[in-house]
Amino acid sequence: LRKFSTEKISLLQTFGAQLGMALENAQLYNEVHRGKAYIENLVENAADIILSTDLEDQILTWNRGAELTLGYSKEEVIGKHLSILLPPSRVHELAEMRAKVELSGALRDIEVEGKRKGGAAIYLSLSVSPITDVDGKIVGFLRVAKDVTEKKRYERRLKELDKLKSDFVSN
Repeated sequence: LRKFSTEKISLLQTFGAQLGMALENAQLYNEVHRGKAYIENLVENAADIILSTDLEDQILTWNRGAELTLGYSKEEVIGKHLSILLPPSRVHELAEMRAKVELSGALRDIEVEGKRKGGAAIYLSLSVSPITDVDGKIVGFLRVAKDVTEKKRYERRLKELDKLKSDFVSN
């Protein structure tokens, strides 16, 4: 029987420990990768508009819900300024939104007017949250929106009908 020297045993133990750490890291990497793919799938297939921008409002991500609701493909908007989704009279609101999010931490369910590809007006219920790095510094913004154009149309119609009713009763 051949005996290993203490030096070789120590070396084999070191290799074993490193191999164990490498296997554990590979397992953690796979878990993180699966979790990331799952979240990306949820975001991509959500019916709502989900997009992210950098600090200068350049569009970084764009999901399928945004494509279907607003009419632009990812290729058409990634890298473009968010102002392409707003009527010119509303572009100033982007800076106001950024400032409010930086101050309060988030905006929830605010109604904004936007425009679809081709220029048609759309009304959205919008939430804006900051995207932060590991140090807590804001590096961008997450915007989640739902089309409320039909709801706005019904509300306007109800107001018109209410006014007609009031006019009729007063006459």
